[in-house]
Amino acid sequence: MAGPVRLREIAAKARVSVATVSLALRGSERLPETTRRRIAALAEKLGYQSHPYVSAFMSWRRTGGVLQRPTIALLHAYSAGDGWRKYRSFTVREMHRGVLERLEARGYAAEQFRIGATRPTRLVEILRARGITGLVFAPIPQADVTYDFPLSDFSVMQIGTGPAGLALPRVAHDHYHGALEAVRGGVKRGYRRPGLIIDPAHDARLQHVWRAGFEMGLVEHGLARGAIFPLAENSPDPEALKTWLKQKKPDVLITNLHQLVEKLLGEIGWAVPENIALVSLSVPALGDRVSGIYQNGHLIGTQAVDQLASALQLHRTGGLTDAITTLVAGRWNEGKTC
Repeated sequence: MAGPVRLREIAAKARVSVATVSLALRGSERLPETTRRRIAALAEKLGYQSHPYVSAFMSWRRTGGVLQRPTIALLHAYSAGDGWRKYRSFTVREMHRGVLERLEARGYAAEQFRIGATRPTRLVEILRARGITGLVFAPIPQADVTYDFPLSDFSVMQIGTGPAGLALPRVAHDHYHGALEAVRGGVKRGYRRPGLIIDPAHDARLQHVWRAGFEMGLVEHGLARGAIFPLAENSPDPEALKTWLKQKKPDVLITNLHQLVEKLLGEIGWAVPENIALVSLSVPALGDRVSGIYQNGHLIGTQAVDQLASALQLHRTGGLTDAITTLVAGRWNEGKTC
């Protein structure tokens, strides 16, 4: 079996010195960008992988024996530069908080980067130059997001939903179980006509698991099916919602958009819970006034870091044929809306 590709092999193929290869793979600006890219492309073609312990030792030597905390890169595809720390979803912000707290506890530093649709060549150079070998990807904001990233060079962990068809180790909320528990929670409190209101884009991004859990909850309790209303978060239609409510006559609404739904209900003269009950699939926090499922985003974040730390120790890199997904169950929040 062939051993790992070494710097001297890359140097021989590129017809440069070992020192030049080392500088290129660290993204050193002492070399022309064309040289850095040529050597980086050759290293990737040959299957070169940096070893995190060797990288850390060499960094220690270069800094004169100053011990620096290893850094984990937090990558996101959100439009705002500040990324998931200020993302509109409370659960995503809780995931971020969990990641940061567990990285701190394990002795890692964190740095956040935004990635786009094209291969971030400069970012990869920066990561290599800083000896960063661990990546945490934030949940994708929409279903069409893809990663054009040389994953074979890094230990990787996806939080929440990632690009379809890409097998990455992942820690996520158990959305199917959450929707099933939402139906059970409503039935337990005497409601018999649940309706699901869901954003089609969210539904597609999650590959319809919320819808599946909702439907199986109805089957489990012998309830009528078909009361599903697609509500576009960016272009809500209060009149269409009003018509649907009159046709389907649900007595409890289960939704991932509880704030928007409650606002729309108010606009058409319906009060929660006086006229209709409301169950959220994404309650902001335990103890919140909204009844429903707390996704436990903080725990998702901490678990992702624990698994990434293990991958770094074992030098597991890239996407995996048999990537494991860890699902974290949510918790019922009693609230006052159901």
